[in-house]
Amino acid sequence: MPLFIDGFEVQTRKFFAINKIGYCNWSMGHALPSGFRIGGTYQRQLSDDVLITPFCGFDINPSNLSTNFALIYYPVSQMGFEIELQAMPLTKNPDIERLKGNFVMNCNSERNNFSCSMHETGRFMISDMYKVSPRLSVGSELMLKCRGKDRGANLAFAMKYLFENKTIMAASCSFRAFDLTLYKQISPNLQVGTSFVLNSPKNYQNMALFYQWEKQNVSIRSLIDSNLTAGFTYTRLFENLSSSFCLSLYYCVLSNKFSCGFKFDLDDTFLGKFRQQMQNNYKSLSSLAQEKICSA
Repeated sequence: MPLFIDGFEVQTRKFFAINKIGYCNWSMGHALPSGFRIGGTYQRQLSDDVLITPFCGFDINPSNLSTNFALIYYPVSQMGFEIELQAMPLTKNPDIERLKGNFVMNCNSERNNFSCSMHETGRFMISDMYKVSPRLSVGSELMLKCRGKDRGANLAFAMKYLFENKTIMAASCSFRAFDLTLYKQISPNLQVGTSFVLNSPKNYQNMALFYQWEKQNVSIRSLIDSNLTAGFTYTRLFENLSSSFCLSLYYCVLSNKFSCGFKFDLDDTFLGKFRQQMQNNYKSLSSLAQEKICSA
């Protein structure tokens, strides 16, 4: 499923150590808040692709001091918690709270995954996913809402099955909604999928077809759905400059909405390689000028 970008975004990262990263982000668009943010992430250590906690991440907008903070900590490998906080001390909108938080507790085992979360909006969720076999997993989720007049409960069931031909089917069903997703890997470079969503309270139905094509340093993702919406993203990685570029296009016929986005992601090695390349060009020009002077 492609992730669309609206507007213009530039992000650069600085690796102080393999487990300490700082970054700066500047964005300008209509969908997301525009502005400059600075932050970083820290974790105790790295072990291949396994996250070893505690993991801390934060960012801040210097203009209005809005701050995001996240903490992931697993005292033992089977149980841990996640905390997300958002503070907006200088906001002018009285409907937005000054402090928002989200708490998640997970309990994992080889065959079972249990989680419990509390949201600042008064939402409380309990979910459990059980691995029946190496191919089949089933689960359920209970959600309770208790805030003002918005009160209620909802129970949902989920299922995931892995076929032998590299196809994955996932489905979820509740008293209010139904969701079905199919995913298939046709070749090492091409992946396709389709999804169907039905939500009766919002009177919303949608069927989408999406694919992803990757080859070396290029990635293309596209989406077409039944609401006459089409879009794609093109991502290119430049290894010589340690940077990447992403182009995003999105158009919806029913809402007559069009968005175009550009994103540049620069590593700390980008400036070093760019400076070295400029020095090499300067040396080549100097040597060429010296040869012309000698020949004259």
